[in-house]
Amino acid sequence: MSAHECGPLDHQYSDQACLGSKISDVPGWFPDRAPEPILKALRGWKRDGELTIHVSRIYRPGEIEFPYPIVEYALHRDGHSDVIGSVAARLRPSDEARKCFFGHVGYGVEEEHRSHGFAGRACRMIWPLFTACGISEVWVRAEVENIASCRTLERLGGKRVERIENIYRADLPDEFVVKRFNNYLIRPSEDSVRLPNPLDGMGERSPQSREEKLA
Repeated sequence: MSAHECGPLDHQYSDQACLGSKISDVPGWFPDRAPEPILKALRGWKRDGELTIHVSRIYRPGEIEFPYPIVEYALHRDGHSDVIGSVAARLRPSDEARKCFFGHVGYGVEEEHRSHGFAGRACRMIWPLFTACGISEVWVRAEVENIASCRTLERLGGKRVERIENIYRADLPDEFVVKRFNNYLIRPSEDSVRLPNPLDGMGERSPQSREEKLA
């Protein structure tokens, strides 16, 4: 399985695009010159307080068995190189994402870094990518028993539209388990209005320049 990967975290938070010229090397999705809103959503480091994210991989349609492009972001805390989690944007039409087990967004944060709102803040930082791709309705699923994930989506303005049951094969042969999921609808434009982020517009600045701006 191949992927377009970025290098390690630059401790100086270079504003140079993490993907560099690789953006134009993804056939089937990006043209030689992608629209500027899409490029802006992919470039550089995005920061919200102590959380920083950047694009780590871009998968072409069909590259990992999904017929649509996927953009993965790595999460970092306090400027350290260690990855504390990830968030993935699955760029497919909204009507398809609603029906599919894999919705528009998937995320995960290492256990020792949870309870800080990082998953929700990371999602908010990738909303511009969905908007730039013309996706105004984002569908995300969370297990009913995963209260923390459900609350994260609700804080993002998610509206629970339906509850879905999926059947999985258990560890033993001929045994199955049923898991229940809440299917949430989020409209990124409404989320940004409802919960304004004071760092919006400063996502591609270095920490030093951002401190100067806030001073």
